[in-house]
Amino acid sequence: MTQDQISLFWRLWSGACAYQGWDAMSSADRDEKRHEVLAECGFASAKHIDRTDGFDRVKKHLLELQGRVHNESEDAGERRRIVSRLGIILAEMGEAGYPEHSLNTILRERFKIIEGVNTITDLETRELLNLVRTLSSRLASWKRCATVQTEPGSTGTLPEVGAFAA
Repeated sequence: MTQDQISLFWRLWSGACAYQGWDAMSSADRDEKRHEVLAECGFASAKHIDRTDGFDRVKKHLLELQGRVHNESEDAGERRRIVSRLGIILAEMGEAGYPEHSLNTILRERFKIIEGVNTITDLETRELLNLVRTLSSRLASWKRCATVQTEPGSTGTLPEVGAFAA
């Protein structure tokens, strides 16, 4: 787990203990209860919880123990991570000078993202992954061409955007 996830884990555990009345137990009994709860999620210890699906599973269970409904799809955590990665890629594309009209064409034509109708988060998880792969590939190609164009003897201009067509 990341440091932020470790901190959240302990806050959620504290909330679960309070809600379930376990905070009245001795420290040793609470530790035993925590190991029982983690075992229900498939972990022998908090040290074994991974940063992705495992943490999502433990977080959901701890929220349920607090009486909070965690009404998300099974792939909600994965989707959040993909959308976060997309934000990073889009920022890198902007910094690299990737043409906005080319990006909009990819989003509109290949992924059917239409302003005011569909958004990136409306895509299915599989489509989100394809979008990450597509944009990562385009960004890498753009950067490669930019590097080649800045080498000695080059014209110093980037190729036409059509060179990156799908």
